[in-house]
Amino acid sequence: MAGLNQVEEKQIRLPGGAEIHYLVGGAEAGPAVVLLHGGGTDHALLSWREAIPVLLANGYRVYAPSYPGYGESPMDGKPSTLEHLEDVLAELMDAWGLMQAT
Repeated sequence: MAGLNQVEEKQIRLPGGAEIHYLVGGAEAGPAVVLLHGGGTDHALLSWREAIPVLLANGYRVYAPSYPGYGESPMDGKPSTLEHLEDVLAELMDAWGLMQAT
């Protein structure tokens, strides 16, 4: 089974100013899956550590970002409203070249 060692850790600065740490791995031509974590002390790896290897083993291209202020993504000075997090996700998908994802 594919493991977390097949996932790259990356960081990107988005046009809106957020600096996002994310995990990415899997077949580039595979169906894209974007894994979003919860709130509190959560972050991408904490939420999805067990699911990522299963998805990779089944041919998916996995993207798992940590929102601003979570995990290794620094706060961006904006409130964590649903609207702001949706904007961050839209900017990420643009940066990743994804028109759609599960």
